[in-house]
Amino acid sequence: MPAQPTPLSPGQAVAAIASHAVFGDGSVTSEEQETLEDCLGDFRELWAHETLEEALDAVSQLIRAQGSDAVLEQAIAAVPDHLQGPLLETVRELVEVDGRASDEEDDLLAMLSSSFVTTRKAKR
Repeated sequence: MPAQPTPLSPGQAVAAIASHAVFGDGSVTSEEQETLEDCLGDFRELWAHETLEEALDAVSQLIRAQGSDAVLEQAIAAVPDHLQGPLLETVRELVEVDGRASDEEDDLLAMLSSSFVTTRKAKR
């Protein structure tokens, strides 16, 4: 039986989703990288227990071990309710920073919107 994945911290979840948004189209511009770091820095409450760099390192290791789709699914499930709206806005900003949204980026936005709405409805 395969080992259960280690649960992601909220910081790792946010970092994983934001990274997926930036790397989703297969290329990263310096402007996208800078915007990623700025946007993730805005989630200050997450970096009290781990640094942004630690969260990104952990996410990178998980992606290598499990694949990006599996980590993305775990990340979506691990985002605290109160961060879902701000994170969705951050992802929109990240996918639009290069002036265009790829099909993959549009799909990510749709998946997040649907998942976050479903989560909120299920918890009512």
